[in-house]
Amino acid sequence: MRTNSMAFLFGAMLLHFVLSETIANAEERPPNVVFILADDLGYRELGSFGQKLIKTPNIDKLARQGMRLTQHYCGNAVCAPSRCVLLTGKHPGHAIVRDNRSTPPEGQWPIPNSEVTIAEAFQSAGYVTGAFGKWGLGGPDSSGRPLNQGVDRFFGYNCQAHAHSYYPSYLWDNEKHFVMQNDPEVPGHASLAEGADASDPKFYDVFKGQDYAPDRIHAAALDFVKENKDKPFFLYYPSVIPHVALHVPDEDLKPYLDLGWEDPPFTRGKGYGYTPHFTPRAAYAAMITRLDLYVGRLMELLDELGLADNTIVVFSSDNGTTHLGEEVDYNFFASVGELRGLKGSLYEGGVRVPTIVRWPGKVPAGAESDRISGFEDWMPTLLDMTDNVEAFPAGIDGISMKKTLLGQKQVERPYLYREFAGYGGQQSIRVGDWKAVRQKMKSGNLDIELYNIAEDLSEANNVAADHPDVVQHLETMMKEARTPSELFPMVPIDAPVGKKNVAPLKQAFLNGDGPGWRSLGKNDFTNVNCDEDTWRWERGVAYCTGNPVGVIRSKKILSNFEMVCEWKHKKKGGNSGVFLWASQESIDNLAAGKGRLPNGIEVQVLDLGYAELYLQGGNGRKADWFTSHGDVFPTGPAKMKPFPPVAPNGRRSFPSKNLTNDVNQWNHYYIRAINGEVRLWVNGEEVSGGTECEPAEGYLCLESEGAPVEFRNLRIRELP
Repeated sequence: MRTNSMAFLFGAMLLHFVLSETIANAEERPPNVVFILADDLGYRELGSFGQKLIKTPNIDKLARQGMRLTQHYCGNAVCAPSRCVLLTGKHPGHAIVRDNRSTPPEGQWPIPNSEVTIAEAFQSAGYVTGAFGKWGLGGPDSSGRPLNQGVDRFFGYNCQAHAHSYYPSYLWDNEKHFVMQNDPEVPGHASLAEGADASDPKFYDVFKGQDYAPDRIHAAALDFVKENKDKPFFLYYPSVIPHVALHVPDEDLKPYLDLGWEDPPFTRGKGYGYTPHFTPRAAYAAMITRLDLYVGRLMELLDELGLADNTIVVFSSDNGTTHLGEEVDYNFFASVGELRGLKGSLYEGGVRVPTIVRWPGKVPAGAESDRISGFEDWMPTLLDMTDNVEAFPAGIDGISMKKTLLGQKQVERPYLYREFAGYGGQQSIRVGDWKAVRQKMKSGNLDIELYNIAEDLSEANNVAADHPDVVQHLETMMKEARTPSELFPMVPIDAPVGKKNVAPLKQAFLNGDGPGWRSLGKNDFTNVNCDEDTWRWERGVAYCTGNPVGVIRSKKILSNFEMVCEWKHKKKGGNSGVFLWASQESIDNLAAGKGRLPNGIEVQVLDLGYAELYLQGGNGRKADWFTSHGDVFPTGPAKMKPFPPVAPNGRRSFPSKNLTNDVNQWNHYYIRAINGEVRLWVNGEEVSGGTECEPAEGYLCLESEGAPVEFRNLRIRELP
């Protein structure tokens, strides 16, 4: 008995020790961090920040449980540069990305490897890191892609433009495509069908999808929390809501439709904007309420897992409400309240954003701070609050707000600097209550406006003439706060008026070096109707005499793929083509000596001199039905809905820009063929394409008519 009693006592002591260790480890574990970023959410679009019409009960609850920051500024006036400030801790005068810039075929200007992101800092501190939503800081094959910037798990949109559709054909799951169940996908930019009755709601149904991307992204974020509940984690949740297009499930509309608002349709009648919506006010409100629902479910999960008390939660927005007033009625919603300016502006309405921080037991509940702060401050703040100050990267501009957030007194920020090369070129600096602003700099304007924000929150009274000494001081500070940027020059202080704000053209080329790409060569093609010497391959270059008209095809049938190639004609007036999804029947006919071209989607390869030779053929022929700069069109019985501008015959997509080089000069094509949609980039810029292609599967063909042509650097990446 004594032996059994001793064994029991020992077991009890051991159990007590194990439980004590477990509790101690939980208490000692560094706090988790959740950073939720809304997209284009205005300063007054939450109930806790004064909104009267849009319901946001969960975010308002978060505000009651934490601290509201009422003078917090996003990184910049639009998406990519704002996010760059957030992730790198550098203000726009030092950040790499200072404006939106696409890098075809997908993505925006990348963060280089030399930058240290907040995700990398947390990763180095032993955190598991995840990003779920819209990235926008480097394409899938660039240095800026999420998994190359400290993100362990990524799910969502890599590219801002891709994120304009809430019903896309795919999302990125780490570095692979996740296929969405949208057939067809809903475009982010489109118009009502020709002849549609704009007063009939059924004509808007084409802009409703089946598989809502924000739902998928939210589910992946929740899974990340569940899978890492026993580890310290950094969750970056950059939602796409409420950025247009106005895409939201019908069930979310009903509560707002029931309010009986006067809600005139957005028809896209002026030919620009995103996709039409029959009830745009209800749609916009419903989108924000759906974001609120996601926030609520995430907070519930933290409670269920016992993580809420050890998790710092931040909610903010990347910039102010969109300026597209016909789609988002910012006056109806009073989206930025009394503030001046909207997205794209360095006035308060474009950059002051609603921000909330919750950390139970640490950040005072129901508190408010009007201390000036900005996105660059989050990296040092969150690393400081998690006791990871050793992870601070060198050269950041951010200042830790830890004292402020813990309810302690903190000295004011010495200044907050912003510059934005877009929207005409703008600069601003905030020093205490004074704010200096420059506008329309690209036109040569260097005049400084001066506002006292404490007395004039609406920036209605420019008092520069009354305070020349303050203006001079702030002008000097603006000059000293920044370094010039070759990539995003500020005209006229970095470059003369008239200089285009673009990077070297070669940076826009996609060369096919990333994961999944492979070269195409002789062994990938077979002859269809050529003489033996019509096409020949030497060191990866395909040479074609053009005589007779000759077609070679891929040995395998392709459906979804991307390809790149370079081509040049060796003789004036050359006429060649890359054919996508060529049908088996047309290939068989060509092999039998019937027909002239494959039936599929042709991406034309045409020399600049072709029109001149065509007109010399006489008979009053006109050369208005084609161009030499990258027409895309169906051949034979194939079908395609062309992107504008459209040829007079209605079948061809004409290029939006004329970028083709002359005879004996190399041209670069990037072609994307996915789910019946074709897009063409010529020499680095997207110019033409079409959708609803039939067929959307078939052979890849190269063809030449009557003139020698060369193709090189042919590469392909097959997609799901």
